[in-house]
Amino acid sequence: SELRVHRDAMVAEIRSQIPEARVRPPQGGYFLWLRLPVGIDADLLAGIALKLGVKVYPGRLCFPGEPEENALRLCYSYEETERLIAGIRRLAEAFRQVRSNSMEAETKESLAAQSRRLTTY
Repeated sequence: SELRVHRDAMVAEIRSQIPEARVRPPQGGYFLWLRLPVGIDADLLAGIALKLGVKVYPGRLCFPGEPEENALRLCYSYEETERLIAGIRRLAEAFRQVRSNSMEAETKESLAAQSRRLTTY
């Protein structure tokens, strides 16, 4: 099915572009869960990704109780394969920025706060 093609393309691109992250192909549904390395702030990553044109949801928005601080939910159902791959490449750039830790603390908090505001249900 087309969803399987989208899912498999995203999983392959994530494994290629962000090998430090863990992703397991779901058996169904419309979303992938990306587990980031410990210490990677999903809010900050989502904020940077948004500035790069990619909207992802930090895991803390999707879990009851204790939030998952280093998880992202990615949707693969609506976009064409080429756009999904381009989005993962932009997400990988955002990941490299977070991992490099080269931003000022004020900038980090501003981007994380922007992500929290834009992704609150």
